[in-house]
Amino acid sequence: MKNIILEIFHENGFEKFKTQQTNNIEFWGPSKAKQSLEAYFIVDYLDDSEFTNVDEVKEKFIKYYNIINDSEIQKSAMEKNTYIIICLKVNITSLGKEIRQGIFDIEEDPQKFKKHVLLYTENQVNLFNNIRKSYNTTTNALYDILNSDHFQEFKKNPENDSLYSLVAGFFIKLPFLRYKGQERMIDDLASVIFKKIHEIGEDKSLLVNKIIKIDIDRIKSMNTNEIISLLKGGFKQ
Repeated sequence: MKNIILEIFHENGFEKFKTQQTNNIEFWGPSKAKQSLEAYFIVDYLDDSEFTNVDEVKEKFIKYYNIINDSEIQKSAMEKNTYIIICLKVNITSLGKEIRQGIFDIEEDPQKFKKHVLLYTENQVNLFNNIRKSYNTTTNALYDILNSDHFQEFKKNPENDSLYSLVAGFFIKLPFLRYKGQERMIDDLASVIFKKIHEIGEDKSLLVNKIIKIDIDRIKSMNTNEIISLLKGGFKQ
């Protein structure tokens, strides 16, 4: 997992700064070429056996703050733009209520930094490392997997011990990763809508009436591709 995190941060304009001896804890900030990023990350690696006492985990937050103060880089933006990322190794099939509650307590803790807990399993890391060999960068692999056809399966069971679950976690917890596929899909949808309006001409109410007459439940059951196909093919009452 450390190697995956290292590659993701390096490829997206961050570098790891030297700090005092902190075991597994890493401090990442913008590289000299990417100072405009203005985001800082303290990354810690725990397993579920170290996550049983949430109060002890929270006490680490004070240590994190000291790490920043003692770091070689001092930035005024650090306090407001620093994220704590806890990479938590778990067994998804036995994720208990205690750990779930602990994750909630940590991520909702109002003290100091923004906090995110990134769950992963050894199996997920192995799956990703095998696929990573086919790509020139880790980031390209992440985007390709995210835009694959496995979303519907993931939506049914987000905690499944799958490769897609791991990749989705990276996009949810690391704010500098953006879902490009979704942006393209929205642009495509907007383009099709405006084209349809142009074809109808000045009678825009005709389009509105047709949209309203489509069964609401039918729309709710559609995914984005189906909505685009509907718009392209015309509306059927």
